[in-house]
Amino acid sequence: MANIWLRLYHDMPNDPKWRTIARAAKQPITVVIAVYVHLLTIASAAVERGFVKGLDSEDLASALDIDSEAVDAVLSAMQGRVIEGEKLSGWDNRQANREDGAAERAKAWREKKKAEKDQANAANGSRTQTNANERKRTPDKSREEEINKEQKPSRDKRESDPRHVPFKLACEMYATHKGVIFVWDGGEAKQLSSLLAASPELTLQTFQKCLNNRAKSPVPHGERPREWLGTVLRYQEGPLDQFGKPLGAGNGTTQGNHKPNAAVDRQRITHDAIRDAARRRYGAAVVDDDGRGPSIQAQPDTTPRDAGCVPPGVGGDCPEIRSDDFQGRTLEGTP
Repeated sequence: MANIWLRLYHDMPNDPKWRTIARAAKQPITVVIAVYVHLLTIASAAVERGFVKGLDSEDLASALDIDSEAVDAVLSAMQGRVIEGEKLSGWDNRQANREDGAAERAKAWREKKKAEKDQANAANGSRTQTNANERKRTPDKSREEEINKEQKPSRDKRESDPRHVPFKLACEMYATHKGVIFVWDGGEAKQLSSLLAASPELTLQTFQKCLNNRAKSPVPHGERPREWLGTVLRYQEGPLDQFGKPLGAGNGTTQGNHKPNAAVDRQRITHDAIRDAARRRYGAAVVDDDGRGPSIQAQPDTTPRDAGCVPPGVGGDCPEIRSDDFQGRTLEGTP
């Protein structure tokens, strides 16, 4: 059965060759490290471990939510440095197929602790005195200490989720994209661990989608990740406004598109009819309230009409539209 895990050494993030590769590829160090971590997982899952045969840079770019050109540039810069052909250079040394000896180390640690305890008991005079001291601890006190130990998992346990490192790198890329300082300590690590524990089905693609939608939202991007990691899944469906609503969903609009308004359409039709009537009556172009429209001199009108009455048939067979209806509009060339 193939291994479902691989080793990640403490000195990996600070290896100086990442800076060399980043300079050669003209890409951020965060992108270089993200690509390399992805290559490690591909090589570990391969039938022949250590090889990245058939690597598709476009699939890799989609997984990391970056441009395929950036992936190609990084892979090209890695050749001869961390990749030799289709194999990771340091795989045999760093990922040797051997047991880590965890059982032996645990046994040696227990024996060491037992020897220290025996030595301390001898120094206190007798084993009986030690037992007496232990009996002074009430059952309630012992139970309280056990509960505290259960409720405070170690940092190693919190960060044992294999998604922790790539999710942290995604947060760092988000800060780099928005041009803000990336801050990370135990508070951020605890929030991320809580998110991963509560969402075992959460994938890196979904998490990056949430970060992308948050980047498009009008929120303070300089906040520390621990302030928003607990609520980042709210951005799964798209960007949100400052009130936590879908962006562009308020004030009768949906994503910036206005709803049809029958009242506004009727008002516009009436306005156009009045403007056409004025043009026929006075022989001049009407200048709208917003100043648009051509400017020409009024032409004398010799057609006999009742004073102040628009001829029948303009805007319908209604002779009741009079010049008083045009108050407040500008007819250029008329008194």
